Amino acid sequence: MYVWKNEYSVKISKIDEQHKKLFETFSILSSQMTKTSSKRDLDKAINQCKRAVLDHFKDEEKILKKCKYKDFDEHKEEHKKFAKKIKRRLKEFKYSNHTSEDVLEIYSFLNDWLVDHIMDTDHKYIDDVKEFHDC
Repeated sequence: MYVWKNEYSVKISKIDEQHKKLFETFSILSSQMTKTSSKRDLDKAINQCKRAVLDHFKDEEKILKKCKYKDFDEHKEEHKKFAKKIKRRLKEFKYSNHTSEDVLEIYSFLNDWLVDHIMDTDHKYIDDVKEFHDC
């Protein structure tokens, strides 16, 4: 199970809180695997994950733009690429058999992306935006 670690912090409390919330939202999928969940329940959990990611992107982009992050356009482009990828993967899942393996694959995909995105892409902006106290 994936959990928030302090090393993931980007030093912007609002973004850190959203990242923590993403881990929590993704963990719903893990709990769905341990129960006998209906296809409808799994689809609902998957859509919650998608919505949480897209909402986070919007909020993070607003903050980075306000802070005049120098690589804002590249960061936003990465969000767009992942948004397309997540929509495609979730569409594939929708038409799958919803086996526990299918759910585990989506859960791992989302969490692996989140950790990689935070540690690589998001950590790049820490030094650039730390001078903005009200971001």
